[in-house]
Amino acid sequence: MEKKPSVFVKVSRKKLYETVADQLASQILSSNLQPGDKLPPERELCGSISVSRTTLREAIKTLEERKLIEVRHGAGVFVRKTSVDMLSEPLYFLLKADTDNYLDVMEVRGILEVEIVGILAERATEEDLERIQQHLERMTELLDDPLEFTKEDLAFHMAIYQAMNNKVISALMVPIMQLLGEFMQVTFEKPGSMESSLQRHEQLMGYIRRRDVEGARGAMREIIYHGKDRLKFRLDSNRERAETQPF
Repeated sequence: MEKKPSVFVKVSRKKLYETVADQLASQILSSNLQPGDKLPPERELCGSISVSRTTLREAIKTLEERKLIEVRHGAGVFVRKTSVDMLSEPLYFLLKADTDNYLDVMEVRGILEVEIVGILAERATEEDLERIQQHLERMTELLDDPLEFTKEDLAFHMAIYQAMNNKVISALMVPIMQLLGEFMQVTFEKPGSMESSLQRHEQLMGYIRRRDVEGARGAMREIIYHGKDRLKFRLDSNRERAETQPF
């Protein structure tokens, strides 16, 4: 009888130190170990987990790279306080690896930010509005400086995320803004582009102040659409120049 091909894919085994790192990470993240707690001595950990010192040291190194622990030479290994950096930094470097990710980032912004400003229009405090407004006013003073204008543009958006008081939103949007900040300055080199961007941001601010949820969502869609258009034009121009460069 002919043997049928398996529908299952062979799963590769984790290295032992990765399994140990996952076990320790699970204990840390499930709050069995608190920020500032010291891990047991190396010999005790090796005995309780039944692994060699070499394996344990590799696991500790892995957790240190994940920013879950801090190795203090001469003092021991301590649990670090969890923060948005644990998600933000790896995400930033992942996105930065390929310029094609930039347009994907703009698509993500279109999903997240449109909803964020809709929520903000409903529940922003006067203090929130004042912080956002300050960045908008700075943008009006920087129309002759693309670099500084870009910084205030990004700060305007960051003030919106911070007003949500949501750590997950910050963890996602901080690396996205960092990535765009490295590239968006050159998208404002075209005459009139900063002025039109400022006008769209002013319209958005007006909708938020009037508590107009749908108006705010529509204004944010316009901001992201035009930002994506400028970014795509710049990326295409860069590729064309690279293709025509002599070797």
